[in-house]
Amino acid sequence: MNLIPNEKYQIIKEMVKNGDEKAKDFLFNYMSMDDEKANEYLNNLTESQTSHYSDIIDALIKDENEGIDGYDKAIKFVQNATDFLDEIKEGYISKLSKIKEGELAHIKDLQGLK
Repeated sequence: MNLIPNEKYQIIKEMVKNGDEKAKDFLFNYMSMDDEKANEYLNNLTESQTSHYSDIIDALIKDENEGIDGYDKAIKFVQNATDFLDEIKEGYISKLSKIKEGELAHIKDLQGLK
């Protein structure tokens, strides 16, 4: 019987902590499984978790992009507004642009987690 590699053990431990029944069953039955079955089960569990993690990161990136679209619309609205003083427009546009830059940085950070 092989030991579970630490990287995969950490993934399974987190899954168990989050209430994943398949991960609990695996840890409970691991010692009685033959190597082939244990490795297959282990790989399926961790691949499924990795895929789910990637989906979460993609959803977060999508949310950031939606935020950027909103800031772009707000900036365009302020630029076209006729009832704001130019100094007020510049302040709003500057603030909105700065927030948008933060969103762009978040996307870069999230892409680094993939």
